[in-house]
Amino acid sequence: MKHVRFAIHTTNGDLTMSNATVKANGGEVTGEKSQSSGIYAGGKVVIDGGTVEALGGAATGKDGQSSGICADGDITVSGTAGVTARGGDIPLADNAGDEATTMLTESYGIFAQGGDVTIHGGTVEAAGGNHTAWS
Repeated sequence: MKHVRFAIHTTNGDLTMSNATVKANGGEVTGEKSQSSGIYAGGKVVIDGGTVEALGGAATGKDGQSSGICADGDITVSGTAGVTARGGDIPLADNAGDEATTMLTESYGIFAQGGDVTIHGGTVEAAGGNHTAWS
């Protein structure tokens, strides 16, 4: 079963943050094809000034994905923005029967699925989370 968890989410629209203080934590998810993002936009994300901290939570299960900031469109950071974006950890759920249950694991600080990432000024720190290896 797919589980999604987003602190801030737009399905098809854009998300603009101007000179704001934003803290978004996606939280932990468990299940096949689960996704956790601090900020997720079905359109574009624009951050112009302010301070943004976006954390994806741990995604446990087959094909888990976690990201601090994820958008289907472009992601733009400008002005004096201070952005911290971290993907959550991707732990291996179970390897019963000598088969890994986490097959495709992805953790991103910032992920533009169908667009570009542009940074014009500001400070950006982005990091993916830790992955647990299966042997």
